[in-house]
Amino acid sequence: MDYDHSPEVDLWIEFGNEDTAIERKVELLWNLGNKESHKYGSGDPLKYWISALEIAKDNELTGQAATICRDLASHHISVLRDYETGLHYADEGLSLQPEHLFSRDELSDQAHMTWGKAVALVNLGRLDEALYNYSSGSAMYSDLSQDFLAHALATSAVFCHIELEQFDQAEKLIPDLRTYFQSEDNLDKVAYLDSLQAYVLLSQNREEEALALLIEAKSVLKQANTVDPEFLCRLAFGYYRNLEYETALKTYDRGLLVAMAKGPDDYIYAIKANLGRAEVFEALGKPKKASKARFDAEVIRTRKATAMAPNSEKNFLELEKLRKRGDYQLAVQLGAQIVKEQEEAGNNDLKLRAQCEILATLFLNNQHQEVLELWSSLPQLEIDQDDALSVKIKNMVVHSMYRCNMVNQAKELCYQVIGDVRLQAKIQEHAYAYENLSEIEEDPTLRMQHQSVAIESNLQADNPARALRITRKLRDEY
Repeated sequence: MDYDHSPEVDLWIEFGNEDTAIERKVELLWNLGNKESHKYGSGDPLKYWISALEIAKDNELTGQAATICRDLASHHISVLRDYETGLHYADEGLSLQPEHLFSRDELSDQAHMTWGKAVALVNLGRLDEALYNYSSGSAMYSDLSQDFLAHALATSAVFCHIELEQFDQAEKLIPDLRTYFQSEDNLDKVAYLDSLQAYVLLSQNREEEALALLIEAKSVLKQANTVDPEFLCRLAFGYYRNLEYETALKTYDRGLLVAMAKGPDDYIYAIKANLGRAEVFEALGKPKKASKARFDAEVIRTRKATAMAPNSEKNFLELEKLRKRGDYQLAVQLGAQIVKEQEEAGNNDLKLRAQCEILATLFLNNQHQEVLELWSSLPQLEIDQDDALSVKIKNMVVHSMYRCNMVNQAKELCYQVIGDVRLQAKIQEHAYAYENLSEIEEDPTLRMQHQSVAIESNLQADNPARALRITRKLRDEY
């Protein structure tokens, strides 16, 4: 797909033109997402890219779908720090690529998604898989003659080898990488590689050489203002191994301070710093302080887990992710867990919301009988009073009633939804309601009218893919 620098209004006008080909519509939505991504701090490209991906997949435009997955993966990993979802889109994008890649763009997308996978896997603690993807991505960039990226990913592979204590493999890779970055005058990368080489030396009990290399690397990184908590923990460990305990302690303290200031993504180094402090205190004969440092490490570990997951809102987001991936059984299980937690906490609003999320999951998995069983057990007066849930849930129940041959009940509830004044403010639900009515209605003329309303509402709701499906159905019927 090509970047289009036309004003947004021009893109929308072209999108709305009935003569615009579906491939171009996908490209237009992708470009609208690109424009959103450049609105620093306020843009939301996902609202365009996800729709573009659905349309591309519905129309078997696999090349376009793969490119969109590439950008969705990059946005979730680099911007949102949502590594699970980013990994999902990277995997999907790679699966959509043809078996034999010929174009440079396809090969570049493959390399970029493989790189994204590696970054996500490192942050999820899956280092073996990350190592494989960094190595694969490096080879891909090398084939594309993108030497800097090839060597950068190979450097990350060395990091994985070190973390996995595969020191021999790391040592084999470092010299050539160091030579390359020296030739590019990239002293930051040279210093970083030296810090990794120091760990190789420590594994060989060459403590003095390792510390000298770390101190030299620090002077380079300090000039570039790139001394980070990862390096500080390595430097501190070098001092510790050379029995310079007070200096090691001060360096760990500095690493801890920097890591906590940088936020949850760097808490892993705050944990390492505290565990390193514990080792130093033990060596100094201060067991109480060592115990306190280990306790602090566990507190930060808990804080990291809390920051990265389980509060109620994050559980709802995780449930939505599971649903989008088609993991419906896991989504139902998570919903049941939320119901139990909120029931124990006495939070009836969140309990009801979780029950409705279970219903929505069953609906998406076409478990219509189970939808009706759950619906019958819910407090329907409370649902009626909930502006966020009422119309949405009833639309699903109407469809399930119809699928289970409860036509009269479906029709009665559907007219109740259409008569709800809140429906006018929910354009997408307005479209769903009229889709339901068009299925239930037996009169061909009325059915066509309801389908026309549904098409118009879907377009107003920025859901052209669904509008197109109804249009095709209308064409096939009439």
